[in-house]
Amino acid sequence: MLNDIPRLPEPEPGNLVEIRQALMRSRQYIYRREQLAGYLVSEDYIKKLVQMYEIFTDLEDTDSLEMLCDILQNIVILNDASIIEYMIRDDIIFDLVGILEYDPRFQPNSRPNYRDTLKSIKFKQ
Repeated sequence: MLNDIPRLPEPEPGNLVEIRQALMRSRQYIYRREQLAGYLVSEDYIKKLVQMYEIFTDLEDTDSLEMLCDILQNIVILNDASIIEYMIRDDIIFDLVGILEYDPRFQPNSRPNYRDTLKSIKFKQ
């Protein structure tokens, strides 16, 4: 089934491990990465991940936030222009940066605060 468009599990709290595994499998092949990138953008999948971020933040579920960060890093690794353009939209960029603050490689007391840094920068077009 190499011609099938890659599908990811629905972005729900119980599917984080499956989402991560599906992303890692799909990014191994160039043609799969391109199809996956199109799927992520057309299905507003990244926006759905942001909605999960908001839920996990409210619940203070650090483990899920760290897994969400790993998922987002795997999406960035796809290195697709349409995904990057989607991710830098004004309506989600700060939430995505917030997700990246939960990188499991950082200790909880030394997490970076990327959002404050971005807020202090003046952007020009």
